[in-house]
Amino acid sequence: SMISQASSATTLEDALNVAIGQGENAYTPLQMANYIATLAHGGTRYETHLLKYVCAYDYSSVISAS
Repeated sequence: SMISQASSATTLEDALNVAIGQGENAYTPLQMANYIATLAHGGTRYETHLLKYVCAYDYSSVISAS
């Protein structure tokens, strides 16, 4: 029906706006990811961290650095 199609379009538009951090929302994609992770962990909220570099499993070398 037309109502369900309009509802789906609104949901898709909202999801796309959240994904790129635009629209009528007041949160960043990182904040949204933290929110979803909190839900997935049963309400436990962990502090977010940005990585400066990634090491090999044995710390013998840096795989990627910013």
